[in-house]
Amino acid sequence: MSAIRHDPYRLIHKALRLQLSDTLVQIGRMDPDDAAEVAHALAALEHLLDALDSHAFHENRFLHAAIEARIPGAAQQTEDDHRAHRDEFALLRELAETLTATPRGARGTIADQLYGELARIVAEQLLHMRVEEIDNNAALWSAYSDEELRGLHAELVASIPREEMNRALALMMRALRHQERVQLLTGMRAGMDDAAFQNTVAGLFSLLPPLDQRKLAVGLSLSGASRTLAV
Repeated sequence: MSAIRHDPYRLIHKALRLQLSDTLVQIGRMDPDDAAEVAHALAALEHLLDALDSHAFHENRFLHAAIEARIPGAAQQTEDDHRAHRDEFALLRELAETLTATPRGARGTIADQLYGELARIVAEQLLHMRVEEIDNNAALWSAYSDEELRGLHAELVASIPREEMNRALALMMRALRHQERVQLLTGMRAGMDDAAFQNTVAGLFSLLPPLDQRKLAVGLSLSGASRTLAV
């Protein structure tokens, strides 16, 4: 059996798949004549598009640049995809603006168009991420050691502003399986003092169902956490 290599795409892609799915459902069930629902759904859409824009920027700056440095041309397809995605995101933003500018009672057609275009873009994003996980990882694994990849990934993570990282962590906690949560938080714990770590995990635990909270507390060996963090 081949050794498991370091995968810089896996966890964040799980988080983005959750956000893509949640936003699509929210836009699909939005009542276009309810101002509060529209505002809430379009805010979720804008958060999604911002997250995708930022994610592409970080990939281009760190991962794709690393691929191109040692295997010129190997990241070209996914870089081209990112440029095309910017135009698609602009279309969604334009449709969102049109929806809010249209009088209530006449928004149904625009809402349906927004949902349809978002569904198409979600499908494209899911395929795009899978190509990165297969083809780009293959290039990275052929050109870099795991030690180099972990260092590159650490540089990427360190470049992300705190507020953006907090949003990503919240999504990851909901999207990852138990073992992945333990691995992620154990890695974070190594660079934090105990009080800071306890404060961080208290907020993240609250995003999970009680059973998952208890399992994670045990997995992290948090003293008394299964009693105090689970609700």
